[in-house]
Amino acid sequence: AFQGVADDQSVNVGTLLRTSDELTEKYGVRANFDNLIAIASFGVACAIGLVGAFVGLRHSSFWLDELFTAWIVENTIKFDEFVARFVTDVHPPLYYVLVFLHSFVFGDDETGLRSFSAACGVAAILLFVIATKPYFSLAGRLFGGAMATGSFFWFYHAQNARGYSLSFLIGVGILVISLSILAKRQQPDARTGGAVAGLAALMLAGSFVHFYLMYECLAVLIVLAFF
Repeated sequence: AFQGVADDQSVNVGTLLRTSDELTEKYGVRANFDNLIAIASFGVACAIGLVGAFVGLRHSSFWLDELFTAWIVENTIKFDEFVARFVTDVHPPLYYVLVFLHSFVFGDDETGLRSFSAACGVAAILLFVIATKPYFSLAGRLFGGAMATGSFFWFYHAQNARGYSLSFLIGVGILVISLSILAKRQQPDARTGGAVAGLAALMLAGSFVHFYLMYECLAVLIVLAFF
Protein backbone atom coordinates (compact mmCIF):
# COMPACT_ATOMS: atom_id res chain seq x y z
CA ALA A 1 0.00 0.00 0.00
CA PHE A 2 2.78 2.38 0.92
CA GLN A 3 4.60 1.54 -2.30
CA GLY A 4 1.47 2.38 -4.29
CA VAL A 5 1.15 5.74 -2.57
CA ALA A 6 4.84 6.47 -3.23
CA ASP A 7 4.41 5.53 -6.90
CA ASP A 8 1.37 7.80 -7.20
CA GLN A 9 3.28 10.66 -5.60
CA SER A 10 6.27 10.17 -7.91
CA VAL A 11 3.94 10.20 -10.91
CA ASN A 12 2.29 13.38 -9.67
CA VAL A 13 5.65 15.06 -9.06
CA GLY A 14 6.89 14.00 -12.49
CA THR A 15 3.74 15.33 -14.11
CA LEU A 16 4.10 18.64 -12.32
CA LEU A 17 7.73 18.97 -13.38
CA ARG A 18 6.86 18.25 -17.03
CA THR A 19 3.99 20.74 -16.87
CA SER A 20 6.31 23.33 -15.31
CA ASP A 21 8.89 22.82 -18.08
CA GLU A 22 6.20 23.15 -20.75
CA LEU A 23 4.88 26.36 -19.21
CA THR A 24 8.39 27.78 -18.89
CA GLU A 25 9.12 27.00 -22.53
CA LYS A 26 5.76 28.34 -23.69
CA TYR A 27 5.87 31.60 -21.77
CA GLY A 28 9.61 31.98 -22.33
CA VAL A 29 9.01 31.97 -26.09
CA ARG A 30 6.12 34.38 -25.60
CA ALA A 31 8.28 36.69 -23.50
CA ASN A 32 11.03 36.67 -26.14
CA PHE A 33 8.48 37.41 -28.85
CA ASP A 34 7.00 40.27 -26.84
CA ASN A 35 10.48 41.65 -26.26
CA LEU A 36 11.24 41.56 -30.00
CA ILE A 37 7.98 43.38 -30.74
CA ALA A 38 8.83 46.02 -28.16
CA ILE A 39 12.35 46.50 -29.53
CA ALA A 40 11.08 46.79 -33.11
CA SER A 41 8.26 49.18 -32.22
CA PHE A 42 10.30 51.47 -29.99
CA GLY A 43 13.22 51.33 -32.40
CA VAL A 44 11.09 52.46 -35.35
CA ALA A 45 9.49 55.22 -33.28
CA CYS A 46 12.90 56.39 -32.11
CA ALA A 47 14.36 56.33 -35.64
CA ILE A 48 11.46 58.36 -37.02
CA GLY A 49 12.01 60.99 -34.35
CA LEU A 50 15.76 61.16 -34.99
CA VAL A 51 15.27 61.66 -38.72
CA GLY A 52 12.47 64.14 -38.09
CA ALA A 53 14.84 66.39 -36.14
CA PHE A 54 16.47 67.40 -39.43
CA VAL A 55 13.22 67.84 -41.40
CA GLY A 56 11.82 71.33 -41.94
CA LEU A 57 14.63 73.35 -40.39
CA ARG A 58 13.74 76.23 -42.71
CA HIS A 59 9.99 75.86 -42.20
CA SER A 60 9.81 79.02 -40.10
CA SER A 61 11.99 82.08 -39.70
CA PHE A 62 13.97 82.80 -36.55
CA TRP A 63 12.00 83.80 -33.48
CA LEU A 64 13.27 86.49 -31.08
CA ASP A 65 15.80 84.43 -29.10
CA GLU A 66 17.08 82.74 -32.25
CA LEU A 67 17.56 86.15 -33.85
CA PHE A 68 19.71 87.06 -30.89
CA THR A 69 21.76 83.89 -31.46
CA ALA A 70 22.12 84.71 -35.16
CA TRP A 71 23.30 88.23 -34.29
CA ILE A 72 25.92 86.95 -31.83
CA VAL A 73 27.36 84.23 -34.11
CA GLU A 74 27.22 86.11 -37.41
CA ASN A 75 30.12 84.56 -39.28
CA THR A 76 31.12 87.72 -41.12
CA ILE A 77 32.40 89.41 -37.95
CA LYS A 78 35.81 89.10 -36.35
CA PHE A 79 36.43 87.13 -33.19
CA ASP A 80 36.80 90.19 -30.95
CA GLU A 81 33.43 91.47 -32.15
CA PHE A 82 31.97 88.02 -31.51
CA VAL A 83 33.26 88.15 -27.92
CA ALA A 84 31.89 91.65 -27.46
CA ARG A 85 28.47 90.40 -28.57
CA PHE A 86 28.18 87.21 -26.51
CA VAL A 87 29.12 88.97 -23.27
CA THR A 88 25.92 90.99 -23.64
CA ASP A 89 23.89 87.81 -23.01
CA VAL A 90 23.13 86.46 -19.54
CA HIS A 91 23.78 82.88 -20.67
CA PRO A 92 27.23 81.25 -20.47
CA PRO A 93 29.27 81.41 -23.70
CA LEU A 94 30.16 77.80 -24.60
CA TYR A 95 27.11 77.24 -26.82
CA TYR A 96 27.84 80.44 -28.73
CA VAL A 97 31.48 79.46 -29.26
CA LEU A 98 30.55 76.05 -30.64
CA VAL A 99 27.75 77.27 -32.90
CA PHE A 100 29.97 80.16 -34.09
CA LEU A 101 32.52 77.60 -35.32
CA HIS A 102 29.71 75.45 -36.71
CA SER A 103 28.39 78.37 -38.74
CA PHE A 104 31.62 78.66 -40.72
CA VAL A 105 30.94 75.22 -42.18
CA PHE A 106 27.14 75.08 -42.34
CA GLY A 107 26.23 78.78 -42.54
CA ASP A 108 24.42 81.11 -40.17
CA ASP A 109 20.94 80.90 -41.70
CA GLU A 110 18.00 78.93 -40.24
CA THR A 111 19.26 75.58 -41.50
CA GLY A 112 22.86 76.20 -40.50
CA LEU A 113 22.19 77.26 -36.92
CA ARG A 114 19.32 74.89 -36.23
CA SER A 115 21.24 71.92 -37.62
CA PHE A 116 23.67 72.22 -34.72
CA SER A 117 20.80 71.86 -32.26
CA ALA A 118 19.37 68.95 -34.25
CA ALA A 119 22.74 67.19 -34.22
CA CYS A 120 23.08 67.66 -30.45
CA GLY A 121 19.54 66.42 -29.82
CA VAL A 122 20.11 63.30 -31.94
CA ALA A 123 23.50 62.68 -30.34
CA ALA A 124 21.90 62.84 -26.89
CA ILE A 125 19.43 60.08 -27.78
CA LEU A 126 22.08 57.90 -29.43
CA LEU A 127 24.41 58.35 -26.47
CA PHE A 128 21.68 57.29 -24.07
CA VAL A 129 20.76 54.19 -26.11
CA ILE A 130 24.36 53.08 -26.63
CA ALA A 131 26.15 54.10 -23.43
CA THR A 132 23.55 52.87 -20.93
CA LYS A 133 23.70 49.30 -22.25
CA PRO A 134 25.23 47.92 -19.02
CA TYR A 135 22.37 49.34 -16.94
CA PHE A 136 19.13 49.03 -18.97
CA SER A 137 17.67 46.51 -21.40
CA LEU A 138 17.57 47.32 -25.10
CA ALA A 139 13.79 47.58 -24.99
CA GLY A 140 14.02 49.95 -22.03
CA ARG A 141 16.63 52.12 -23.72
CA LEU A 142 14.65 52.34 -26.95
CA PHE A 143 11.50 53.08 -25.00
CA GLY A 144 13.27 55.99 -23.33
CA GLY A 145 14.54 57.21 -26.69
CA ALA A 146 11.09 56.92 -28.26
CA MET A 147 9.50 58.82 -25.36
CA ALA A 148 12.04 61.61 -25.81
CA THR A 149 11.87 61.89 -29.60
CA GLY A 150 8.09 61.71 -29.49
CA SER A 151 7.81 64.60 -27.08
CA PHE A 152 7.16 68.16 -28.20
CA PHE A 153 9.77 69.42 -25.74
CA TRP A 154 12.63 67.44 -27.31
CA PHE A 155 11.53 68.07 -30.89
CA TYR A 156 11.08 71.80 -30.34
CA HIS A 157 14.52 72.29 -28.85
CA ALA A 158 16.13 69.99 -31.43
CA GLN A 159 15.10 72.63 -33.99
CA ASN A 160 15.68 75.67 -31.81
CA ALA A 161 18.88 77.67 -32.34
CA ARG A 162 19.55 77.96 -28.63
CA GLY A 163 21.68 75.95 -26.21
CA TYR A 164 19.06 73.57 -24.85
CA SER A 165 19.76 70.53 -27.03
CA LEU A 166 23.46 70.87 -26.24
CA SER A 167 22.36 70.78 -22.61
CA PHE A 168 20.49 67.53 -23.36
CA LEU A 169 23.69 66.00 -24.68
CA ILE A 170 25.80 67.07 -21.72
CA GLY A 171 23.06 65.97 -19.32
CA VAL A 172 23.03 62.47 -20.80
CA GLY A 173 26.82 62.34 -20.54
CA ILE A 174 26.58 63.24 -16.85
CA LEU A 175 23.97 60.48 -16.38
CA VAL A 176 26.15 57.86 -18.07
CA ILE A 177 29.27 58.67 -16.06
CA SER A 178 27.28 58.81 -12.81
CA LEU A 179 25.83 55.36 -13.48
CA SER A 180 29.31 53.99 -14.15
CA ILE A 181 30.56 55.42 -10.84
CA LEU A 182 27.66 53.84 -8.93
CA ALA A 183 28.30 50.50 -10.66
CA LYS A 184 32.04 50.58 -9.94
CA ARG A 185 31.37 51.16 -6.26
CA GLN A 186 29.89 47.64 -6.15
CA GLN A 187 33.25 46.22 -7.25
CA PRO A 188 35.85 46.07 -4.47
CA ASP A 189 38.93 46.69 -6.65
CA ALA A 190 37.38 49.08 -9.18
CA ARG A 191 38.89 52.55 -9.54
CA THR A 192 36.63 55.54 -10.04
CA GLY A 193 39.26 58.27 -10.34
CA GLY A 194 39.03 58.55 -14.13
CA ALA A 195 35.23 58.58 -14.10
CA VAL A 196 35.15 61.23 -11.37
CA ALA A 197 37.59 63.39 -13.35
CA GLY A 198 35.47 62.99 -16.49
CA LEU A 199 32.34 63.85 -14.54
CA ALA A 200 33.97 66.98 -13.14
CA ALA A 201 35.07 68.07 -16.61
CA LEU A 202 31.60 67.49 -18.03
CA MET A 203 29.98 69.37 -15.18
CA LEU A 204 32.36 72.27 -15.74
CA ALA A 205 31.50 72.31 -19.45
CA GLY A 206 27.79 72.15 -18.62
CA SER A 207 28.06 75.14 -16.31
CA PHE A 208 29.31 77.13 -19.30
CA VAL A 209 26.31 76.12 -21.43
CA HIS A 210 23.26 76.77 -19.28
CA PHE A 211 22.62 77.58 -15.65
CA TYR A 212 19.97 74.85 -15.39
CA LEU A 213 22.66 72.22 -15.83
CA MET A 214 24.14 73.35 -12.53
CA TYR A 215 20.97 72.13 -10.81
CA GLU A 216 21.42 68.73 -12.44
CA CYS A 217 25.06 68.68 -11.36
CA LEU A 218 24.07 69.47 -7.79
CA ALA A 219 21.44 66.71 -7.79
CA VAL A 220 23.96 64.19 -9.16
CA LEU A 221 26.55 65.12 -6.54
CA ILE A 222 23.97 64.64 -3.78
CA VAL A 223 23.08 61.18 -5.09
CA LEU A 224 26.73 60.18 -5.40
CA ALA A 225 27.44 61.47 -1.89
CA PHE A 226 24.70 59.43 -0.23
CA PHE A 227 24.49 56.35 -2.44
